Amino acid sequence: MLGRNHVVLSLASVLLLAVPWLPGSFQTVALVLAGVWVGAYLPDIDQPNMRIVHGVMMVPLVPRILRAILFSIVGLGFWLLRQRFNPEHRGSMHTILGIAMYSAVICGAIYLGLRYAGYWDPVVAWLFAGLAAGGVLHLVEDSCTRWGIRPFAPVWGHRFHGGITTGSGDRRPEIYASVLCCFSGALLYLNFVEHLARDYLIPLSLLTLGTAWAMFFLMAKIPGRSK
Repeated sequence: MLGRNHVVLSLASVLLLAVPWLPGSFQTVALVLAGVWVGAYLPDIDQPNMRIVHGVMMVPLVPRILRAILFSIVGLGFWLLRQRFNPEHRGSMHTILGIAMYSAVICGAIYLGLRYAGYWDPVVAWLFAGLAAGGVLHLVEDSCTRWGIRPFAPVWGHRFHGGITTGSGDRRPEIYASVLCCFSGALLYLNFVEHLARDYLIPLSLLTLGTAWAMFFLMAKIPGRSK
C-alpha cells in the first residue's frame, strides 16, 4: 500500500482502541499515536524512494542515513540469530522480528539520550508501543495486497496476500480507513455523550476492531484491477 494508506489505516485502528482511555490519558494517547505515525512508515525504509515527510529539503538524505543505520543494526541482529537478512523491499524489515529489532534500537537510543540529559519519563515505553503497533499494522495492511508479505520469516515462510494492487487506483484502503474512523466516532459518542463505562468500552473497541479487520481481509481477497 501507499505510505498515506498505511498511516491513516494504522492511526484509525489505534485510535479505535484508544477511545476508552480518553479524555483522561490524552497525552499518553497522543504520544502513542505519534509513535504509530512513524512506525507505520518505517517498514518501507527498505524502499529507495521512501519519504516520511514531503516538501522538506533535507528529507531525501534522512531516509538514506536512517536506512543505513537500521539495516546495519537489524542485519547484525539477524546474523547473531544465524538468520539471513534480506534487505530487499518487503524483506526482513517487513517481519515481526525486524520490527521488534528496529523499534528497540530507536527507543533504546532515545532512552540513552534522555538519561544522558538527566531526564527520564515513561515516554519511551509509550513511544515503543506506538512504533511497534504502527509496524505490525503496516504488515497487516500489506498482507491485503497482491504481492503480500512473509511476516513470520525466518521462522515461517508462508506468504499472506490479498487482491489489492498498490498504486492502481483501488479505493479499498480509503474505504477501510473511513469505516474505522466512523467506528471511532461512534465509540467517542458513547464515551463522551452517553458516558459508557470503560469496562464496557474496552471489549467493545476490541470486538469492533477485530470484526472490522476480519471484514477487510475478506474484501481484500477479491482481485483488484491492475494499473
